[in-house]
Amino acid sequence: MISHNTLYGLANALGILAMFTVIGYHFVAVNAKYLGEEKRVNQVCRALLGRAER
Repeated sequence: MISHNTLYGLANALGILAMFTVIGYHFVAVNAKYLGEEKRVNQVCRALLGRAER
């Protein structure tokens, strides 16, 4: 059988993991537009540098 202390520690660890997951999801959801724009800018810069090197 699982002890009360082990169950307590497991519940706390899973609760903390759930909260970090929610916070991470919201961070990505809110900043998805900006992260997408930054990715496009990086692709354009790489394309321009690739053409200049040739």
